Amino acid sequence: MRGLGRALRTFFTGRWFLSLLCLSLAGVGAFYLLPQMYKDQEATTMILRIRERLDPGDLIESRHLERVEVGAHNLPSQALIDDQEILGKFAKVTLFPGDYIFADKIGAFRVDPTMDAFLAANQRLVTVTPKNSAQVLAAHLHPGDIVSIATIRDVRVQSNEIQRVIDYPASLSRLEIFDIENQRGLSLGSSRGGSGAVAITSLQSSSNEDLVPRTITFIVTDEQAALLLDAEYNGGFHIIFRDRRP
Repeated sequence: MRGLGRALRTFFTGRWFLSLLCLSLAGVGAFYLLPQMYKDQEATTMILRIRERLDPGDLIESRHLERVEVGAHNLPSQALIDDQEILGKFAKVTLFPGDYIFADKIGAFRVDPTMDAFLAANQRLVTVTPKNSAQVLAAHLHPGDIVSIATIRDVRVQSNEIQRVIDYPASLSRLEIFDIENQRGLSLGSSRGGSGAVAITSLQSSSNEDLVPRTITFIVTDEQAALLLDAEYNGGFHIIFRDRRP
């Protein structure tokens, strides 16, 4: 038995066994491990890329995308490959041809839900600056109020005298106030989910001047915006309260 043990130790520590072991390991690596590695590297997948340049705010349509086959090895796991996650979204950054598409580079809104709703309805926001508090009913107006605008213009008549003309344009008969700000640029309340009551309470403890509207922003069409701006820069205007939505 001792002779058999000695013979086995000699065999397993001898050059022949070590050489055979190295050849076996090399064979496993050459015929199994290396092919598996190259197989993983040669694997491909279909990916979506940008075909045409997109600027921030652009709507992503099918014509902006291309589906190409690329190597799956080292492909960013965050890259979107399902067009249903991309189409109808808006670019948040500039996207160039060949760019992969990541979730943080696109969004559901061009600006935000409120602004997108205005754009979809072909509406705009325009801000005017009243010259005195009487023009804006002192501090009685709230965001969301429905008002009409009377335009005021000085016209030179035939006797060369200046006559003040007040007009009530039909297109300015029902405008919605989007926001009202004081001289410090602070909102005097919001009907769109803001903390208007809290803001006004804090302003009352500061100064009565902080409650006087300095600018008023209206929700308008292009035609209404033109009339408002003309009244502000080429004459005057006065706001008339019509309705307050609950």
